[in-house]
Amino acid sequence: MVFHSVGVQTPVKASGGCHRFSEEIYRAGLDKIWAQIRQGAFDMALLQVPNIIRYPLILIPPTVAGMILAPFGATVWRMTSNAAGAGMGTSGFVGQIMTFTTMGFSESVLIQVIVLHFIGPAVISLIISEYMRKRGWIKPGQMLINTGGK
Repeated sequence: MVFHSVGVQTPVKASGGCHRFSEEIYRAGLDKIWAQIRQGAFDMALLQVPNIIRYPLILIPPTVAGMILAPFGATVWRMTSNAAGAGMGTSGFVGQIMTFTTMGFSESVLIQVIVLHFIGPAVISLIISEYMRKRGWIKPGQMLINTGGK
């Protein structure tokens, strides 16, 4: 028996009893979460343009995350950047580097960057995308980047 988890490329095989099977399902869930975080945090948005054109609804989770978090960064924590970092996000970490350039590198700025640039968007995007997947509005694999290989 082979089970495919949503968004996980590696099949999970039921072998070695129920306990081993439940561990594999749990690990597949963690792989899915880390894949979402990695893709949201480190993949360049321009690589997603073909997917966005085909499936425009995949833009909703990160856009809503930005709409929710931006007011906190601008009003509560008063984060700043410069023209080079404006709108860059995590593309090549330009947004983070420019935030540190303008705000200085301190423990409090590091925490703000980690929370508002990585953890917050990943968690909010994951929650919204899972809701949209359950509704059938977006489907697994719509954000896969085709590199031409296997």
